[in-house]
Amino acid sequence: MTLPALAPDVDRIVDFPWEVLEYLTWLRQQPSSRESTGGYLFDEPQVRFAVAETDLLVSDPGARVTRAPAGLLLTSPRAPAGVPLTGVAESPADAVQALLASFDGQLPLGALRSRLSAAQAPLLDPLLSAAFGKFVFAPLALLEAEQGISGLEITRFPGSPYEIARPFWKNMAAVRARSGALFDALDDDAAFLRELRALHVVALMGADLATYYQPASPISSGRAAPGRLMSTSAELIETPDETLFVSGPRVHAALLGGARYHQMLYQTLAEPEAAGARGFREDGLDWGRLVQARTAAETASAPWFCPPRPLRPEHVRVLREDLAAAERGARESDRAACTEGLARFHRHFVRLHPFHCGNQCLAMNLVNAVAIRGLGAGLPHLMLDHLALRLSPEAFVSVFRRAAAAYAVPQPNVAARYLQLASHRARTFALARQLDAAPSLDAAWELARADRLGRSLLLLGEAD
Repeated sequence: MTLPALAPDVDRIVDFPWEVLEYLTWLRQQPSSRESTGGYLFDEPQVRFAVAETDLLVSDPGARVTRAPAGLLLTSPRAPAGVPLTGVAESPADAVQALLASFDGQLPLGALRSRLSAAQAPLLDPLLSAAFGKFVFAPLALLEAEQGISGLEITRFPGSPYEIARPFWKNMAAVRARSGALFDALDDDAAFLRELRALHVVALMGADLATYYQPASPISSGRAAPGRLMSTSAELIETPDETLFVSGPRVHAALLGGARYHQMLYQTLAEPEAAGARGFREDGLDWGRLVQARTAAETASAPWFCPPRPLRPEHVRVLREDLAAAERGARESDRAACTEGLARFHRHFVRLHPFHCGNQCLAMNLVNAVAIRGLGAGLPHLMLDHLALRLSPEAFVSVFRRAAAAYAVPQPNVAARYLQLASHRARTFALARQLDAAPSLDAAWELARADRLGRSLLLLGEAD
């Protein structure tokens, strides 16, 4: 008997998730992402909010284009040092000034571009490259982004909103908009996990599955895996002399802010052992461990966090119950209970590291969804993501409480809060560098005690 030929399974092709394939293709075309491994988490300010052709642009009314020895310079009363205009060095200053004046908020950039003369057209992109976010602005685009989710809740140390990458901001707003389904599932482990995975998809690909974001984690260059749980375990070789990484997940856990700062912080928490390697088991569950290790290709060992594996249903239940406790605290106007629940949820989520990448931004987004109701305002990431890898549950609750007291402080309007937190960033960075440069621990503490606000912003004590 002759069997009929096997028919092609067309339905499998119809159901194939082509959007994920397209995202991974895009991801592999991007520059390899690398986290900073230096002593500080304090990156230099950089404009990351890319201009769009649909934006209505306005320029600083005081901005002036002048001729300097090295070429054209763009200055204003609030930025007298100016910014060099590369790519237009040989152009007449008055021609660039006229183009700058055309940013008057009346026409979208694309319409303005279509009206440029042959002489003006080559000047537009170099001018925007130098001036956007500094002398030329898109206020309506920022307003739309801020209405979706505050940029203050999705950055580590907020500065200018133009420092936030546009796709990331849009996707974080989409996560917030969809998060209601997760909060509706706080009484069901399976439903909670499914919604969490869906939010991870949105964080990386957007609500339209076409707004792509590449997380900072090095693994994101090839294995972002939207919505997929990372089940791989870290494989180590431990000898009397050192620990070697063979394979598996690891999260860099440098003493960000400097070793001196961490020494002082751990003193205030009565937990000096947080600076070294250790792990945690809580209620019979593994919550990962910190190791000093290197791969065979690396010349020196460094602190790395190995997430707990295997992932167990009990891990998901702990996350769900932590978030439910925070939500209950917010609903009952119990600030202390809300703060503790958020701290425990955040620490457990970051340590669990359930996804290949994008864990920290997703965790903090959910934290702030509750914090804006239970604490009065959301708060930036600060160094909480990294402290979660080192501190005990009790110590992390304490440091999270300090962060909420210092940063979850409402202001009369959004602009005032941006200005306040940008000022806090400058003050925090300055004090952290002074502590790192102090000749002794006692000298560092003298500096910290002399700056009560700076001390609380660095989480070295409760805000006054």
